[in-house]
Amino acid sequence: MVTSGGLYKKFVGDKKMLLHFFNLNKRVNLLAETIADVYDRSQVDLSLLKNCECIYTSDAVVPEEYYIDVPLKRYPLYWMYGRQTVNYETFITKERRFCSLNGAKSPIRTQLVDLLLLHKDQGYISDWNRGLKLESEQNVNSWYDVKRQRPTEWFDSDYDINVESGSSRQLKQFTQITEKTFLPLLSGKMFLNFGFPGMYKCLNEYGFELADDIDYTFDTDGDFELYTKQVLKLIRTDGSKYRTLVSRNKSTATRLYEENYNEYVTNKPISDKDFILDDILTKYLDSGENE
Repeated sequence: MVTSGGLYKKFVGDKKMLLHFFNLNKRVNLLAETIADVYDRSQVDLSLLKNCECIYTSDAVVPEEYYIDVPLKRYPLYWMYGRQTVNYETFITKERRFCSLNGAKSPIRTQLVDLLLLHKDQGYISDWNRGLKLESEQNVNSWYDVKRQRPTEWFDSDYDINVESGSSRQLKQFTQITEKTFLPLLSGKMFLNFGFPGMYKCLNEYGFELADDIDYTFDTDGDFELYTKQVLKLIRTDGSKYRTLVSRNKSTATRLYEENYNEYVTNKPISDKDFILDDILTKYLDSGENE
């Protein structure tokens, strides 16, 4: 059976229950996560997964430090699927150079926001961990609502500048490409996000073009200082410069979506009905010990 996404988290407080859960559910759905996510955020001992028949993840690549000898079925475009595609108009003059939307806390995201706040007159910046909200977010109660629908400021800025998903406790980005990157690609908006080392290499291999005036060597080893220099260079650049590039990348993103989404829907391994909870696990949940 295939576990429902995130269901295992209900048992992370009890290693014995978690092992029992994985012994019952041999194919594990981690599509919204990466292997590093499971270890770092949920603090799961990866050896508990060793008896699984298959694990489904959204890892673009799997770092050696998180390697487990279990067959993986990777869907690196997972966070592209089901995204709200929007029309971003590149030929309309924007009010500001950049937009940066920040939800989950991470050390590297804090550093980026600190930098961008020095240039806040040129951009729109929200950081819900600091209580920083955009004007259009003032009556929004949840960061997840912002993720579902882009704020008006997103459309009135030339560039997206964000940090991809990573550890909340250390300077480490997960090997995952999320909606933070796929949405501007699908919409035709220029972006410069900081992700795991090799993220732009992966995007290039998927068929996306990189800007020839940006030094992407920070992508080799995760050089955040070099990345921030490229960010400052970008926000000094007129947005019209990248119109042709983002148009071609939008076409590539649309093609990838169409080619891969149908296959994913047809063969996707997830169903909320496809996991097993026996009497032992049900009793544990009913007892409230997982709260």
